[in-house]
Amino acid sequence: MNSEFPIPHEFRPLIQDIVHQLATQNYEQLVADGRAGGFTAEILKEVIERYGRTLTELPEETWDCVYSAAYASENGRFGLEAFDVALWTLEEGYSDLTLKLDAHEENGTTKLSIRDILVL
Repeated sequence: MNSEFPIPHEFRPLIQDIVHQLATQNYEQLVADGRAGGFTAEILKEVIERYGRTLTELPEETWDCVYSAAYASENGRFGLEAFDVALWTLEEGYSDLTLKLDAHEENGTTKLSIRDILVL
């Protein structure tokens, strides 16, 4: 069972930083700190270049159209585990390129990593 909820405020800076790294083409940083998920810097670059538009920072209205999915764990409790973020470009503003992120805990700290980047 899953449900959709608006993104809690505490996750917003984490999401904004990942998008900032993508928009500034700092793919190596995402790989180095583990936020690239299974992607290499080369694959992230290829995916963004293939989209053919220039990624930009997320404007404030982003949070009106970003949702998290909560999934029931084995003990029946809900935990936030996934985020879908529509990316923005200089050419089109709100775009159909979507960043899918997974949340996990590492050493007592919540971390986000890229699960996928795709056109929806």
